[in-house]
Order: sequence, then structure tokens, then C-alpha cells
Amino acid sequence: MRRGFRALFILTVLGSSVPANAQVTEFFDRSAFVGGAGAVTVVDFDSEGAGTVLTGNEFAAAGLTIDTSGSVGGGPINIVQNLSSGCYGANFVTEANLNSAPNGISTSITATGASPDPADNFDFILTPARSAAGLFLGNLGNGTGAFLPTTVQFFDEFGVEIAPPRILSDTTPGLIFGTACGRPRWDNRIFYGITSGIPIKTIKVRNGASDGDGITIDDVQFGDPAAPVDADGDGVLDNVDACLGTELGQPVGPDGCPPGFDGGGQSATVNGFLRYASPAANSTALPAETPAFNVFIFYGKTILPATFEATLNRVPFAGFTPAPGAKERVTIPLSPGRNVLVLRVSGVTPTGRTATETDRLVFLVP
Repeated sequence: MRRGFRALFILTVLGSSVPANAQVTEFFDRSAFVGGAGAVTVVDFDSEGAGTVLTGNEFAAAGLTIDTSGSVGGGPINIVQNLSSGCYGANFVTEANLNSAPNGISTSITATGASPDPADNFDFILTPARSAAGLFLGNLGNGTGAFLPTTVQFFDEFGVEIAPPRILSDTTPGLIFGTACGRPRWDNRIFYGITSGIPIKTIKVRNGASDGDGITIDDVQFGDPAAPVDADGDGVLDNVDACLGTELGQPVGPDGCPPGFDGGGQSATVNGFLRYASPAANSTALPAETPAFNVFIFYGKTILPATFEATLNRVPFAGFTPAPGAKERVTIPLSPGRNVLVLRVSGVTPTGRTATETDRLVFLVP
């Protein structure tokens, strides 16, 4: 035992066993998952007594059974808890390893200790198959040397893999770390889930035996997304609309944004954090004595508003009120000569990493 948005993609890889029509959205953030999945059933294991060994059938009425026959020796399903508030006890489970106190489950970790021998191999079987499923995993290792990474896979009712395996370790973006125990790397947990156009029957979690580490699992959840919504009537569903609230009848592209300017200078994904109906370029020449310019800006759905900065001619400018998925018109006062507006904001990319867009907009007044 070791001491210790949302990417939308259509899978059409030649030679893959993944169905070509498997439209899958990945989530590393539970709130975003619930937003995409609608109402979900959550099995949190918290009604079970400390030290209980489950059979796997306790939650069948809720639509979940658990099978660990893929683990060495069949693999017990142990109810585990954090044994020492603020840090860890003999089983090395920290508070951060569990998403909802007091309980999670593990095979290699027990109520009072831990063993490196059993593999943490779980099959979470959903009845009926559902369009959305996910779970929290904790105590993730670094996936190097003896410490094997953890793999999560989703399968349909015919045993066909719906999406490529997702490998998780203590370097995966989106990890939630604890603040106690001197912040060891294994004091962590992460949410991982998907919504799928093909119903999900089984979630398989695999972490090898005798590799010196073990994992915890908590809050297994599943459901079916609500009917798709197009609130602004632009023909692009809200779950993929990067510019919510466009004017009715305004032309938009496949991402739901009006044809316009993305600020340039970064990758297309990052440029999507800030988009403009006006200006239409980085540099705008205006008539003499123009007193102001209206910037019409669209904010990406995954921006982090607290990171937003605006300066006008190197002086902080407080006219913007950024919010994810919002839009606004902001009047920029101008002086004769060269006026430089710099806008900067960070956001979360579809792969779960945080990136920053910086746009430099120049207004030339003779």
C-alpha cells in the first residue's frame, strides 16, 4: 500500500472497437456533469456500517450492482473510512480521498488497514443502461514505476467499449487535493464521467494488484439527460452552444456564436473564451474625433470570471462584467491617437486544463 467542460467528440477512429456513432462528452467536474446529465441517482455508500464487506447487490433497487470478480481472489468490496480526522490512519485513507463522508469502497484497502495484493478491479453494472454515468476515485498514484495508473472504461449492453479508456493518475488535470498531512500527492480525488449517445451498461475501473498502491471509490452516479434545449433559438443546442443568448434570427456558426472576431493569437479552443461581434479585427481605424467605441463581447461558457482583467492604455478598466456564457456591450472611451484595450481571462479547456486568453484591441483615432 502506498503511504500516502467537457470535451465533445465523435469517435470515428478506423480500426477501433468504439462505435462510430458514440457521441460522448467527458466530464472531470461533477457540477458540469450534472448540468449535462440532468437528474442523477447517487450511490454514496454512507448508509453502510463501518467495516462492512458488501456483496455487491445492496443497491440493486437503485439500479446498481457491483462485481469485483476481476480482482485477484474475487476481491472484497470493503466499506472504508478516513480513520484520523485531518490526516490518515492505518488504512492510509485521507479525508480528501472520499467525496462524501463517511464512506467509500475499496478492495485493497480495508476498514483498518491495507494490502498491496488485491487489485482494485470493479464493474459497476447499471440496470437499465443509462445515458450518463460517473464516479469519484481517490488515492490515485503517479502511474509510473511500480505504481500502476487507474483506468476507467464504459461499455454498452453488448460489451462493446463506448469510448477509449481514460487513464487517471495523480497528475490528471481536475484533481482535488487535500490540505492536511503535508499535502502528499495521494491525498486526492477526482470525478470522471461521461454522457453518451449509446446507453452505458457497465463502468469498469481497473487498478493492478501488488503495485504498492490502492484506490477508493465514492459517489457512483448515473441518469439520463433531459431533452436537449435551445434556449436562444439559434439552432444550436445549449449543451454545445458557446454563445448563449444570441439575438433571435442572428446568424451563428456551428458553435452557436455569430460570425465575428475571436481575438486571435491563441489556439481555437482558447480563443473561444472571448469573442467579439465588434470589433472585427485587432486594429480598428476610426474617423477623426470619434469619442467612443462599443465593444460587443461574448464570454465562453467555461471562463473563470475572477481571473478577468481589462486595461485601457495600461490603466485598469472596470467597465466589463464577465460571466460564463454571457454577452454584453461595453462603451470604450477614446482619445485622439492610439488606444489600446487589453482583455485577459482564464478558462477551462475541453481537456480539463486551465488556459488563458489575452486579446489586444487597438483603436486608432486621427
